[in-house]
Amino acid sequence: MNSSSLSVRISKEIKEDMKKIDIDWSQYIRDTIRRRISEERQRKAAHSMDEIRAKTKYGGFDAATSVREDRDT
Repeated sequence: MNSSSLSVRISKEIKEDMKKIDIDWSQYIRDTIRRRISEERQRKAAHSMDEIRAKTKYGGFDAATSVREDRDT
C-alpha cells in the first residue's frame, strides 16, 4: 500500500481526552475520511443525475396512463 502522512494540530486538552478513550484513533480517522469521500462521490453523482434529469422533458411519460391504454386495447 502506497501511503502518505497527514498531520493535524489539536489542543493539549483534546489530546489528553483522546488518551482516556480506548480507540485506535489513526484507524478511526482513516475510516472517517473514507466515509466522507464516499459521501461526497455520491453527492456529486446525485447532482450530476439531477442536472441530466433537469435537461429532460418532465411529465413526458405517465405510467398509469400507459397501463390504462394497454388494458383498453
